[in-house]
Amino acid sequence: MVVALKVRLLTDQVIANPHRSGNVEAYTQYLIGRNFAQRGSFDNWQRAIPAFQQAIALDGNYAAAYAALGSNEYRIADRLGDTAGMEQALADADRAIVLAPDLVDGYLARGQMRITFKRDLAGAQADIEKA
Repeated sequence: MVVALKVRLLTDQVIANPHRSGNVEAYTQYLIGRNFAQRGSFDNWQRAIPAFQQAIALDGNYAAAYAALGSNEYRIADRLGDTAGMEQALADADRAIVLAPDLVDGYLARGQMRITFKRDLAGAQADIEKA
């Protein structure tokens, strides 16, 4: 009786994780990218990008991967002074928000870019408040 109840309770309690994808390989690539990104060096940010791109190739609606990709693209572009790269990073953050308007990551990424790249303090504040 207890086992049957336990199984029922666990199956009724689905906890959604907005950072996961239904595609296991996409999620694996996302985690690989995050592992590199969190190491906090230019070389590791560069290593993270292909993993996030692969996650998106496997799951085109993977908002968390778009947000993480945008953040890493921005770090690299900012360091290099690459305006086109910064625009691409902003587009990826925007895409994350379109795909998952309730996901914090897209707003945080875009908010950072609005402050440092666009000098859009009002827009950045709105993103941070939404996050």
